[in-house]
Amino acid sequence: MTCVDSVLVVDDEPLIREMLSRLLGRANYVVHLASDAETALRVLTTTCVGTILVDRNLPTQNGDWLVEEVRSRFPTTAVVLATGEYVPPHLPVNKLIVGFLAKPFTNDTVLRAVADAMAWHRVAEANRGAQM
Repeated sequence: MTCVDSVLVVDDEPLIREMLSRLLGRANYVVHLASDAETALRVLTTTCVGTILVDRNLPTQNGDWLVEEVRSRFPTTAVVLATGEYVPPHLPVNKLIVGFLAKPFTNDTVLRAVADAMAWHRVAEANRGAQM
């Protein structure tokens, strides 16, 4: 089953979660929200999610930890890591994530990152289906 219309936003800042929820909702995505890594994992175990936007700096378990958990437990879920740290313009995406969002980000940057991540998710799902 693909989940190309479903996005999980994980950020400990309520204003960022709300802004992303409104933006992605207007773009016809079903949006789920979590304020920490543990809540995000609970959402992922009960909800079909195509893409997860993860803030790197989360309380308790950080975004890097969550990225590793998502990749090992939900291999076809696309992961976009958001960070306020410097991200070089041509940074190669590693095997754990499909994209970066540098804070502060624009609406267009977010929408493009989610669209690209959903495309990755569709391919990952198709490849998984072909292997079964």
